[in-house]
Amino acid sequence: MHAGISEVTLASFFREGGKTLAFLLLTGIIVTRLFVWTGIPRTPVPADLRFDGIGRTVSDLIWLKATARVAWPTRVTARDAERNYHLFRLAAGMNPANSEPYFFGTLAMCMWHRNDLALKFAQEGMKKYPKDRRIRMALFGAVTVFGADLEEALKIVPDLREIEKIPDRSPEFFEAKEILAVFWVMKADQLRKEGKMSEALSLWKRIRRIYGYNRILRERAEREIRLLSKEERGTARAAARDAGRRKEEGRE
Repeated sequence: MHAGISEVTLASFFREGGKTLAFLLLTGIIVTRLFVWTGIPRTPVPADLRFDGIGRTVSDLIWLKATARVAWPTRVTARDAERNYHLFRLAAGMNPANSEPYFFGTLAMCMWHRNDLALKFAQEGMKKYPKDRRIRMALFGAVTVFGADLEEALKIVPDLREIEKIPDRSPEFFEAKEILAVFWVMKADQLRKEGKMSEALSLWKRIRRIYGYNRILRERAEREIRLLSKEERGTARAAARDAGRRKEEGRE
């Protein structure tokens, strides 16, 4: 994080958005009075939700203020991005029933070239809303479209042991199993590029076992397993030849 940037407070928000808030409050009062004057029946609000409703309204104002900047990503500096990150977090904290700030906030951080904050925000959102499909999709976009760090993303999502336990036709099936398959395929490709053939081969075998019902993934895994097995055998034969050559040279 950049030094000298403190978290956004409610006071700073109200200082900047006071006129807007005053207008909205005035509008609310007028609408309320219209209900009284015209005799239109109103749905009574439970006592335990009256104050909560105010908090939700303020939460919406805060995160909508931050979201308005998404349309002009080139005009947002790194300092602005971090400030908006705190705005999104403040909005999310004021209305626990609303996961929108996490979805839009994750994508916004990516558009503002702060993938580090996007992953941090997605992790917080997925912890609070583990079954929210949109936050998973936002994380998916952060990695596949905006190039967020794959290793950091894999620390957030369920590992393959957890994924394997998800029933194929459960409500979480698409969100928690199919989408995350892309992350593990990317990881397997990365291992191969790094020359870690044994690790890549092992991962592809696990992918084939877990996603065997998916024809595309199964065929891709089988193809990679054949290629990696061939490369691994070739590497083993080459190593054996080198060892034999060194042994013969030692005798001479």
